[in-house]
Amino acid sequence: MERPEEKRFLQHAAHFTAIDDYLSEFCAVNHFELDKNLHRTPCRVLRKLGNPRLLMDFYQEGNWFELDYSDSLPHTFVVGGYYTPSTDAKFAFKLERVLVSHQPFNAVSRNLPSLLSAGLAIIQAWTPETFLGEGVQVKNLRKSVG
Repeated sequence: MERPEEKRFLQHAAHFTAIDDYLSEFCAVNHFELDKNLHRTPCRVLRKLGNPRLLMDFYQEGNWFELDYSDSLPHTFVVGGYYTPSTDAKFAFKLERVLVSHQPFNAVSRNLPSLLSAGLAIIQAWTPETFLGEGVQVKNLRKSVG
């Protein structure tokens, strides 16, 4: 038996399937992994493991559990990354750049090729020095901070 919130979540996440083939192809060419609906959020996250860890996140804004679905709900496309200076570092350095926010899905998905291209150029330009000089220091969740 399907729970009522499951049906609601699927309604909020379903529109992302229209771009899945394109994103899968982009990921294969550029060596990213595609995560769908990460952390129970209507979204698509492209991530490249390593150091720095790089990502592109395309998500529906707001709490799907509290919102009625509409094709005009706002979406955001952001690129980001984390750099850990050493394997035993208690902190990492985070960078992110929002490329589009507060736009309906169709507006963002229509520009997806250029957003992916621009996002890729941005995160590929981030060097360890960029993270150390411009990044925000955050707790390294892979290590305990004592």
